[in-house]
Amino acid sequence: MRISQVSLKTPQVKLLVEEGLADVWVRDRWGNTAHDEAKRVGARYVARYLKAKMDEMPEPDSAPQHQS
Repeated sequence: MRISQVSLKTPQVKLLVEEGLADVWVRDRWGNTAHDEAKRVGARYVARYLKAKMDEMPEPDSAPQHQS
């Protein structure tokens, strides 16, 4: 998920995650997840939702990295 997606409203983020269109464990080139970015930009409801999803799914051994 990109920063622009993290700033979306919670229902939009839920749709992306629950339809399998967004992986909560993907990290950007700085090593941040969408949860990290949501916290950083103050999207607290999105951050809370993403944290709950991350708690449901353990982090894979090697989460995909952002391709630059």
